[in-house]
Amino acid sequence: MQKTYIHELYGQKTEVAIEKSSYTAGEHLAVLLKCRPDKDEAAYYGLDDEQSQSFCEDYATVTVNLPESVFLPDDVQFVDTNNNPGIDKWLAENGIAEPTGICGHSGFCTYPAYRFL
Repeated sequence: MQKTYIHELYGQKTEVAIEKSSYTAGEHLAVLLKCRPDKDEAAYYGLDDEQSQSFCEDYATVTVNLPESVFLPDDVQFVDTNNNPGIDKWLAENGIAEPTGICGHSGFCTYPAYRFL
């Protein structure tokens, strides 16, 4: 059974599951949050009960693939705190990832690197 977590964003709580993948460019670690489709989506797409209970809907992309990612170990990636406020603290509090002290930069944004457990 897939481990799930509760993520709260803007006052709305959502049950999510972690999916580890890789980016096409560079094949570095990509971490996604997936959720179940809501009832309206399930009905619209004609999903059966089993499909509507699976964590198949994209909820958030946790990581960001920066040029500096090439220098990171395979289990470390930059966390997208720009588009996911507080995601870094949530990852640590839930034992999903731990900070490394390394940061990457893109534009005016700074992204902390986390080791995914």
